Amino acid sequence: MTKKISVFLIIFFTFSFLIYLQNVKVIKDPKPTHFEKKFVRLKMVKKVSYDFDDENFIGKVGSVTADKEGNLYIYDSLQAKIFKLNKDLKYIKSFGREGRGPGEFGNSFSHMELNIGPENNLYISDSLTHRIHMFDTDGKFIKDYPVKFHGGFFPIITSLGNFIIPSNNNETVFTEYTKDMKVKRSVLNAKGSFNKFFYFKPDYMMLRFLTYPKYFFNYICKISPDGKKFVVFMINNVTYYLFNNFKLEKKMRILPKNVLENYKKYYLEDIMKTRESYQPFTRKLFFDLENSNFLYIQFLKEMDNLRDVLYRFSLSGVLDEVLYIKLSNNKEYRVFLLEKNSLFYVRDSEYFYIYKKQGEKK
Repeated sequence: MTKKISVFLIIFFTFSFLIYLQNVKVIKDPKPTHFEKKFVRLKMVKKVSYDFDDENFIGKVGSVTADKEGNLYIYDSLQAKIFKLNKDLKYIKSFGREGRGPGEFGNSFSHMELNIGPENNLYISDSLTHRIHMFDTDGKFIKDYPVKFHGGFFPIITSLGNFIIPSNNNETVFTEYTKDMKVKRSVLNAKGSFNKFFYFKPDYMMLRFLTYPKYFFNYICKISPDGKKFVVFMINNVTYYLFNNFKLEKKMRILPKNVLENYKKYYLEDIMKTRESYQPFTRKLFFDLENSNFLYIQFLKEMDNLRDVLYRFSLSGVLDEVLYIKLSNNKEYRVFLLEKNSLFYVRDSEYFYIYKKQGEKK
């Protein structure tokens, strides 16, 4: 009997998913929504190795966040510990360790994401132990919060101290939980959000991960430093949502002309050949730490000009400024982490960097 039920469930869910696949829409000729007028070059002012000294070094950079003072917190996914650097990228301390006790991280291979809450405490989501760890910015453990969500997710904390976590159902994208982890409300209907793709339909296996909210692979979500404005960016169709106190204020596509042309020329052909991978337009999104009315989006590297580009938008979706780092070859890359006091914090596989606009003094 049990075997028959299992077979029935497999057939039922497979059939349901095949029906869903029929509803996946392909946008064959997307149009740009923004047009770049001027690019501002960034100049490097500092470069720091991951090896701070003989005893303190970062093996592999995982998640990165920053507090209100501009200190950086980096999760080392090889050592299962967190490193704290000051705004000049000088090593301050490291804390955390592998384990299953209070404030201990599942292991060095578990998915960890860091975020600073409005009260300036550090929150770490642990995909293996299904907890959110709370530390102060000196590395002192405060509390653990059990979570029902079993995948990797970015811990978002509202101004009231509530949590926004990807939904475990396929009806909504996010669920807000109170401090005692009780469901308060759902945010953003999933229907129509995940089923549109540019140029082609990803293969069956990729769609399983890209079309379900709980897998957390197909969107970027951030909350403003004051904990009131919540942004969702759908990677599959570059749709931007702005919520203010959980009321939808803005929905629009953000797709600059240069980004679209670069994608079509250098990235689309390889993806179309196999369809086994899905290369999104977007690599990074973060709020301006000093002005919550602006945010930054990093798209894919521009191959023609050999540069990594950072776009600054107002929350209403108006393109404000385009900044870039010039690269020396097509294997080189830079990932923007944050901006603080007109300085841009960046990393690659071996170094952290600080950049500023050309002509500006540090």
